[in-house]
Amino acid sequence: MIQEIRKPVEKYFEQYTQALDKAMYSDNPMLQNIAEHVKKSRGKQLRPLLVLLSAALCGKVTEYTISSAVSLELLHTASLIHDDVVDDAVERRSQPSVKALWNNKVAILSGDFFLSKVLQIISSIPYAEIIQSIGKLGATLSEGEIEQLSFSKDFSANQEAYFQIIKKKTASLFSTCTYAGALTSGASTELAKQLEIFGGCLGVAFQIKDDIFDYFEHNNIGKPIGNDLSEGKLTLPLIYALSQDNDQAAQYRDFLSTNTQSLSPEKVAEIYDFAKAQGGIAYAEQMMEMYRQKAIDSLSAFEESPMKTAMLQLLDYCIKRNY
Repeated sequence: MIQEIRKPVEKYFEQYTQALDKAMYSDNPMLQNIAEHVKKSRGKQLRPLLVLLSAALCGKVTEYTISSAVSLELLHTASLIHDDVVDDAVERRSQPSVKALWNNKVAILSGDFFLSKVLQIISSIPYAEIIQSIGKLGATLSEGEIEQLSFSKDFSANQEAYFQIIKKKTASLFSTCTYAGALTSGASTELAKQLEIFGGCLGVAFQIKDDIFDYFEHNNIGKPIGNDLSEGKLTLPLIYALSQDNDQAAQYRDFLSTNTQSLSPEKVAEIYDFAKAQGGIAYAEQMMEMYRQKAIDSLSAFEESPMKTAMLQLLDYCIKRNY
């Protein structure tokens, strides 16, 4: 499916890949080994694809589009390496994490190396709005991570807090990708803002889908069922279930707010069964659909084209994917 969506910008995606490989290169053997390892688990490359499609939708892909795509992917890569240290994660996309293969110090420093590459690349982009946007993004991602840590094991967290965190941790990166792509094509600020909305809505829907995966055993995203709750993270299906006005919801609210021990896998499964029974998954899917419609509406100013079709296909892919 992703290969089909890439077709309108396939030649540009090849240019992006070559530029990314060049940007990640280091004469230092350890850093180069880390770069090669990271390349093995690049994933679906949705974010650079959004940059390229957004630019193409607005008229043209330029060298600055490629540079923006590379810088945003490097920023994303650095944030993931650092997140694995924070979360003490030994796997990333079913591969050993950098911190697991080397150690925390090396992981932090290699993440910093990729961040420095971001600064080098964006300094050559002659668009102040893009430089400001990517600079702001780095701070926003960090704020989202810290806010999530502050809400860890706070089982009174509500939907407002949940959406604030995922908009900072996930949606901000998607929205910056679409915004930067539009600006590098020479699009008006108005059209760039519409694409920024598209990216943000897609990012929220993407994260809700990721959170839903945590409730089912046969997911394909490389993490066990109940991982979020085991780490003290409340996601939308459970937040919705706990907000219901009934005795069972009240019992689980009391239990989670007073429990000081780690939850057993059996208890996590029990709580997740409760969330499903209360309609938590259905509600999360309803919210995904709401953000999907907002994303579709944001493209109304654009004429029909292969690029617009690809953008809508990517939106649907993010919601319907099984990994």
